[in-house]
Amino acid sequence: MTELADAFDNLPVLDSIPVRGASGSPLLLRSFRKAFPSAVRAEGASIWDARGKQYLDLSGSAAVNFIGHGVPAIPAAMMQQAKQVEFVHTSQFTTPVAEEFAHELLEFAGESFRGGAVYFTCGGSEAVETALKLARQYQVESGRPKRFQVLSRTQSYHGSTLGALSVSGNKRRREIYVPMVREFAHIGIPYCYRCVFECADGCRVAVINMRRNWKLRLNPQAEKRLLLSLSQSAVRHWARLSRLRDIFRASQIYVNETTSC
Repeated sequence: MTELADAFDNLPVLDSIPVRGASGSPLLLRSFRKAFPSAVRAEGASIWDARGKQYLDLSGSAAVNFIGHGVPAIPAAMMQQAKQVEFVHTSQFTTPVAEEFAHELLEFAGESFRGGAVYFTCGGSEAVETALKLARQYQVESGRPKRFQVLSRTQSYHGSTLGALSVSGNKRRREIYVPMVREFAHIGIPYCYRCVFECADGCRVAVINMRRNWKLRLNPQAEKRLLLSLSQSAVRHWARLSRLRDIFRASQIYVNETTSC
């Protein structure tokens, strides 16, 4: 899925007219190999460029925004909130709307998150960075300061910041930054079609082998040093993930099942 997304990202947008040309734009564009159309209007699942050409938006704003374009209730709610209070720093204040939204999220998340708390961030990469810090702080304050290892999947993507890249497994995205990031262990993708273990018993063999493999890849006393397991995938095998989660939680390892951008 990731490789397919990368391939499409490099495809040229045919018959498009950039505002100032790919080389003359004051923006640092995502690619210098294609011309970007100027989006001037959007409604529902459609986007129109400056020449009136209509596009079907299948990316959902990097696959994380599915509410559609031009929903009247969104700007109305933003305007109403901005008239009351547009921003206060979380080190000093909370707000009724943040409290209400956090409550709704916990209710939606289900019984496993009952009694939990929500920390809002500006994006997926920041959310992963925050999870790393919270996991580390939790272990330190729980009397386990030697726990610092992070386990994630091969070919996983957890964000574009350096901290998020250090725990991501996607080689293409991280290869030029390797001297700047930490190296952590990775385990296989929970995807039976390409499973290297070829097991047919509900992933029991895969879980056993994956656990043995990541213990060998980490430093000595791996389980005592692991603080966080990141899980992110386009195609999830819940049987394998749930069994791994049970193993990690039995060792007091925080499991963060997340998708980031």
